[in-house]
Amino acid sequence: MQTGLRSICALSMFALAACGATATAVQPSPRAASVKISKAEPAENCSEIGPIEGIHGSGCGAFGRAGTYEGAYTTLKNNAVVKRANFVRIDQQIPPHSENGCFDQRFVM
Repeated sequence: MQTGLRSICALSMFALAACGATATAVQPSPRAASVKISKAEPAENCSEIGPIEGIHGSGCGAFGRAGTYEGAYTTLKNNAVVKRANFVRIDQQIPPHSENGCFDQRFVM
């Protein structure tokens, strides 16, 4: 009976560890506050410089790190700063989801 109890405790501890794996928080760059992000069209005087992506999280299932909206949003702003953009239109948001037999842990914008 004691062996059965140990197995249950070990299994429970593994399940808690697998569920709590989230990606590290992303710190905004000092100039990120100057970047506006919207789903609306930009002002007429904007010039398109190309796609910018914000990805937070990584991996598949219990072996990955769960991404968050906030992490992807901050990464998107930081990437915009690198490309010297001051406005980003969000065309698509993909939260963590199941894909090809794997639970993709990334949050992508």
